[in-house]
Amino acid sequence: MHRSFQAQPITTKLILVAKVDRLDSAEIVTNRWLARLGAGEVKGMIDTKMQAALNEQLNAEYYSSYLYLSMAAYFDSLNLKGFSSWMRVQSQEEHAHSLKFFDYINERGGRVSLSAIEGPPTEWESPLAVFEATAAHEAKVTGLVNKLVDLAIELSDHASNNFLQWFVAEQVEEEASVDEVVQQLKLIGNDTHALFMIDRELGARVFVPLATEA
Repeated sequence: MHRSFQAQPITTKLILVAKVDRLDSAEIVTNRWLARLGAGEVKGMIDTKMQAALNEQLNAEYYSSYLYLSMAAYFDSLNLKGFSSWMRVQSQEEHAHSLKFFDYINERGGRVSLSAIEGPPTEWESPLAVFEATAAHEAKVTGLVNKLVDLAIELSDHASNNFLQWFVAEQVEEEASVDEVVQQLKLIGNDTHALFMIDRELGARVFVPLATEA
């Protein structure tokens, strides 16, 4: 009685070899792409000049957050809790602005690059001096945002221009709210009672996350 021997079809072996070759090729391509990505050779949907400028602004927003937190600490040292709370909220808002830039760069296929944050001032002459410094800083930020808009227009980057319009409007509000406090502090002069009234008023401010803003 003869036992039949059934050899594995050659076609099956060829298919298996082909699959292995495809897997090896895919791995090679993936590794090469990752190497290029790490070297910065793979470009996203955003222009490299725009990406660099947005990263600079992202880091500038983190500095703003750091600066306002330092101002909050200064007001704490004066036992002006309302002023301190106002600055803490301001710091939180700037941090949220940083994340807004962070997310946008990623959404456009760019690469976020964080840099060291410079230490902010820690002492001021008076509450008025703090808010005058805040007004000057917000004016500087407005200038930076406007330059970003100019760059987006120059590059015909309509998506970035649209994204930045939120910050253009935000800066109008920021400068107006800070100037209001500056004018109040100038008006009261050395009136301590009036200062504590402003402190109470400023303490009513609360942080509103960007996702829930109207």
